[in-house]
Amino acid sequence: MTRTGDEKPIGAVGQRERRPKSRAARAAQDVITGDFMGDSRLRRWYPLALYCILLVFLYIGHVFNFQRLQRLEIQQRMELNNERSRSMVFSSMRMNASRHSRIVEEIERRGLKLEESTVPPKTVR
Repeated sequence: MTRTGDEKPIGAVGQRERRPKSRAARAAQDVITGDFMGDSRLRRWYPLALYCILLVFLYIGHVFNFQRLQRLEIQQRMELNNERSRSMVFSSMRMNASRHSRIVEEIERRGLKLEESTVPPKTVR
């Protein structure tokens, strides 16, 4: 087997042939490795990039704050509905207890010696 000077021997460890990378592949590699940050053409855009990043963080904070306020509002609406229903139950119980027939039943149950007057009250002037 004859070899020319440029060929590698079979099984030898060496560098592989490098194909020229496409522009997109080189750009992607620069972004992944961070090499694009050192480019002098991009240095003038650093303040704008930092400002945009700050706006993104502020937006995220705003969204979280809004969600917290929304949860508090829902919780307070639920508490308000619970208090309204309790109020309606107590109001119903109070109206039921203040009926004439219930008052008479309660007087009899307690064993009080009270009687209902059959004569209308007189007005003293």
